[in-house]
Amino acid sequence: MARSGHVVHVLEAIGDDPPGRGLVTCARLTGQAGHRVTVLAERCGAATALRRARAELIEQPLASRQARRHLAERIAALDCDILHAHSAPAAATAQSVARALGLPLVLSLNAPLELGGFRNRRNAAAAQASIVLAVSDGVARGLRDSGAVAPERIRLLRPPYDAEQFSQASVPGARVVALAERWRLSDAQAVLLVPADAALLRGPRPLWDVLQAFAGSELRCLVAALDVAEPEELRGVEESARQAGLGHLVHVLPRVDDWPAVYKLADVVLRLGRSAWAHDMITAEAQAMGRPVVSTLEGSRELIVEQVTGRLVPDGDPGAAAEALHGFLGLDGEAREALAARAVDNIARLADPARFLAGLLNAYDDVLSGRVA
Repeated sequence: MARSGHVVHVLEAIGDDPPGRGLVTCARLTGQAGHRVTVLAERCGAATALRRARAELIEQPLASRQARRHLAERIAALDCDILHAHSAPAAATAQSVARALGLPLVLSLNAPLELGGFRNRRNAAAAQASIVLAVSDGVARGLRDSGAVAPERIRLLRPPYDAEQFSQASVPGARVVALAERWRLSDAQAVLLVPADAALLRGPRPLWDVLQAFAGSELRCLVAALDVAEPEELRGVEESARQAGLGHLVHVLPRVDDWPAVYKLADVVLRLGRSAWAHDMITAEAQAMGRPVVSTLEGSRELIVEQVTGRLVPDGDPGAAAEALHGFLGLDGEAREALAARAVDNIARLADPARFLAGLLNAYDDVLSGRVA
């Protein structure tokens, strides 16, 4: 915004996870640009990170009719300039408040709208937003093709990664060595990092199918929980690996406090599963740290330079995933350095924080100035 303003971000939950890191980075960047930032969510696992970003945090229910009435009263008292929702469900709640208070609504859309069935009310609210910020070309194209949102209201704006944390220069070797010693990794061992969501932790069989191709190797596979996981659940993953004959390869990490150092420790990052998210922050962060990504996720599609900074492989094809991993693990030192440079350049081009901030502030300016009603 050309003038200093107050933006209230509305979302169901923000966690201490990659999507949460993206929102914290957004809050930090807009705050550094001179604007007041408030995050309003039902649940928050990133309170400390938001405080460091100098964002205010309000936790309160959003879904019920009574909650929406209290939300309108709370937002009116905040004297904000813009409501910024971060999903179609959040937009459904924020739209009624925006209409009641005469505020513009900006929506960041992380997945394509589903235009039929019981989700029509949510999608109608999304379609009424002043501007929709699509996180990928695919989401933007789907919005244009559906006709649900006027073309002039659609902007492509990929979420930013935290360039201050996720750069090779920002991670001293001592941090990486400390992790290697803690997890008893030797220099001779190749390291595969598998960031695992709750679905993969509950059903790790797809990962074991990939790892069978490495059963006789010195590879170490670090399975890092993305969500808060109970100790019993993590022990269950380790037991499942042992039953699959892969216990000697697999090490389950209960919690990662230093993701940049873990990326730097790894040789390759593997993303398995299915996700509706159209922008996979793990794929962005790994490349920012110079690491190739092998992925089955749709959210990696626009972020990877195929066979250069990573590989997209079909979900349910462990042979294709293993082949791609073998290719990257077999690179010599010179090829690894060249790949790392390409990966860093690629993600800086696609998800550069400075470019994100410029695009976000332009969108805010357009709704405040009336150029987009």
